[in-house]
Amino acid sequence: MSLNPKVIYPKYMQRVRPGQRVPIKKIIPEQYNSQTEIKTVIKNYEQKMFNKYSGNKRRILIVGHGRLHPKHPDLPVDKAILLDLNPVCIPDILGDMKHTGFMARFPKNYFHEIILLYTPPPSPIAAGNLNIWSNLAKILRPGGILRSNYILHVFYKKKVNMVLAKKRVWRYFTALKLFKQIKYVNMWIHLIK
Repeated sequence: MSLNPKVIYPKYMQRVRPGQRVPIKKIIPEQYNSQTEIKTVIKNYEQKMFNKYSGNKRRILIVGHGRLHPKHPDLPVDKAILLDLNPVCIPDILGDMKHTGFMARFPKNYFHEIILLYTPPPSPIAAGNLNIWSNLAKILRPGGILRSNYILHVFYKKKVNMVLAKKRVWRYFTALKLFKQIKYVNMWIHLIK
């Protein structure tokens, strides 16, 4: 769903300026998109990518971002499916990446790239977040990239030097055995399946 500039939306749905926070509306698992709805979004996405971008087959999922958020210059928002838990953000798919039953609704080995924004709180390597990484690894193609600028950022903010932060992250993801390679590009971490 995209915003129509000619329509006056309720205040919570108006476009958010950089630096502003989107209001949070909590939902329950029964309100997540069904498997049929997800298949419809994916079918429409594939048609759009083929028609608009001359058959570009690169499939991208952005987690933690919606159409209401301001556009980032380095994010391919127009060429991606957007997943968020907050319906106010106007994502393409509404659901929680921590919920294994919900993530099983996605086709396996489908996405070439998954981009995580501001997730998962409070720490990306907390014990409770293990299912997130396995859920995302299932829908990522072999050789696909899971990118996040949040993982290293969390450690760097806590006054830990960058070398130590990278070592901690490397140890954690190596122990998971879900990804073959870990690369660092500026403040982004790339996990390669």
